[in-house]
Amino acid sequence: MVDFTGLATASDNCTVSPAKSQSHVPGTVLTVGSHTVTITATDDVSLTGNCTFTLTVQAGCSAPTVTCPANQTVAANGSCAGTLDDYTGLATVVGGCGNGTLTQSPITGTALSLGTIQVTVTATDEASNTNSCTFNVTLSDRPTL
Repeated sequence: MVDFTGLATASDNCTVSPAKSQSHVPGTVLTVGSHTVTITATDDVSLTGNCTFTLTVQAGCSAPTVTCPANQTVAANGSCAGTLDDYTGLATVVGGCGNGTLTQSPITGTALSLGTIQVTVTATDEASNTNSCTFNVTLSDRPTL
């Protein structure tokens, strides 16, 4: 169990800094499942206030594995320019804790000039575990016959 008391803000009209404690002592090992955590603030005359939240412990969580698409080639427009497409839909993700998100850097819509840039796709799961992969996008003005 992590110490969450530093994340809670407590105030009191008469006590400058009420003491804070939590229902599960930091360092306690929790079982898989949902746990209610209560943060209690106590002032100088032992009056208390509290808040609660649910902490969910998941089993077997490890960082997701992300596989990028193959290198991509984009045809330049009449001005020898282009924009970066969204490639997150072409990436595959395996594992991780719960649902996650995929992000791309540089972002979709980034202006491209002739040449090759490296794109990074990052998978982030619900436990903030991350993993990334990279591939190249080339803006080409190859002549056609």
